[in-house]
Amino acid sequence: MKDVKTSNGIPQHYEKWAYGLFILVAIILLLVSWILFIFEKEPWAGMTLNVGASVLVVVIVEFLWRKITGGDPITRAIASLYSAITELGEMRSAGITSIKNKRRDLENSEYAALWCRLLENAKEVDLMAFTLSSQFGGKKDIMTALEDAISLNLCQVKVLTFHPYSDTTTPDSVASRRIDEENLIPEAGGARARFMGSLEQTRRQFEAVRDKFSTDLRRQECLKIAETQQITMYMSIIRIDERMWVSPYLSSVKGGDSPVFEITGTQTPLFNLFNKEFEHMWKHAKLV
Repeated sequence: MKDVKTSNGIPQHYEKWAYGLFILVAIILLLVSWILFIFEKEPWAGMTLNVGASVLVVVIVEFLWRKITGGDPITRAIASLYSAITELGEMRSAGITSIKNKRRDLENSEYAALWCRLLENAKEVDLMAFTLSSQFGGKKDIMTALEDAISLNLCQVKVLTFHPYSDTTTPDSVASRRIDEENLIPEAGGARARFMGSLEQTRRQFEAVRDKFSTDLRRQECLKIAETQQITMYMSIIRIDERMWVSPYLSSVKGGDSPVFEITGTQTPLFNLFNKEFEHMWKHAKLV
């Protein structure tokens, strides 16, 4: 049976037990003080009486205060903390460990340094986005870390973007539709040129890494580049082993203004869900 919660968010049966326990303690103290008075232990009897009466008064005042005003500040703070812990537990069990309001928050040096550290021991990396330019465009330190991961760890890297050429010339293509959406956003002019330029930059960056292993077939096969033309991308996914950053594509804002969810743990529901999404997109993409 689901717990009924009070207005403060604490399960009702916890509240009832707390009131009952303190009232019981107060009654026991008052009985003990009465017994001590009978045996003429007045100092102890007076102290026990005062403590018992104080506990009873506090319980009554707190009960009335909560019913009339919704609880004292401490009680409300405890209730708020209880609610926050419950919500945090639900997020953790799903796999969410962090939420950023905007994807462009991942472009700062803090995240670049984090990804470089994770790549030092990485075994599997999945990268999926329209262009990947905001996360990797011009980021020499991250690209170097990725190259080292392949060279030292034989890290398996999959890179998935839209096709940089023919797809954008087809009016009904998914890439063209996204470009049109960006043009509807204020101050997003030149979206087609930016889109094409970003895709070409991404292609050159990752192909340059692959070309460095041209004489080492084993490591060259570690980096696979693919492009999709037929299936819509609804999100960008950056995965480094057991950590993943997922950002949905929203039609009302530019990509950099979409939120980002950091998800951790290969056994968590959301990690498995978005990993399945990446594999589905990869299956229907074309290797370059």
